[in-house]
Amino acid sequence: MSMKKKLALVLSLLLTVLVFAGCGNKEEGKVKEAADGFMQSLESGVFSNAGKHCTEDVEKELGLSDLENLSKVFYTSSGLSKNDLGDKAAKSIDDFTEKMQDNFITKYEIGEVELKDDEATVSVKTTHGYNPYKLDDINVDSEVNKIANKYMEKHMDELTNLYVSKGQKALMKKVYADIIPEMLDAFSKKVDETGELKQEIQLKLKKQDDDSWKIVGAYASGEDSSEKKEK
Repeated sequence: MSMKKKLALVLSLLLTVLVFAGCGNKEEGKVKEAADGFMQSLESGVFSNAGKHCTEDVEKELGLSDLENLSKVFYTSSGLSKNDLGDKAAKSIDDFTEKMQDNFITKYEIGEVELKDDEATVSVKTTHGYNPYKLDDINVDSEVNKIANKYMEKHMDELTNLYVSKGQKALMKKVYADIIPEMLDAFSKKVDETGELKQEIQLKLKKQDDDSWKIVGAYASGEDSSEKKEK
């Protein structure tokens, strides 16, 4: 083979490598963009935007619409409306749900990207203002009963007179307006006691028919910073 043909072959191989490398870098950029868009939406508390970077199944599995509308979920699950509660209680619900949303993720860092054909994995380090894994450990019923019993003992005569003069609806509105702010304040303190959580999340992404990348799975292995400090 002549030197000219050898040179042409080497250049051809080099161009092939550069083309494929360029395609890989382009796809990796798209993967990072999708992962960053998802995490940025979670950090800002705009969970509906996070859903745009997921498949429909994953969006439902993560409950993003519920996270976006925590106050609505509260009213629906309790069977109450803002009119039932009054301004003070409604504001306490809005403040509490806003706090939970804002502190869900307080910081994140996009890490390594593993790209293979039409699938990718992105490692993300996250910091949470509270530990979501410990929320189930909070004895909500106990806190509510404690506050309710104390309130009833203190206001029994007043509540009885209100019931006689204005009926059950006025009575319940009074009770809700007084108890809910105190209850959510107590619960908020319990949430703070769960401590900050740092963990690494693995985001699984898949290339779609329109060449976009969407998250098809999210897996976390948490490390509780408060527990780490105690060791």
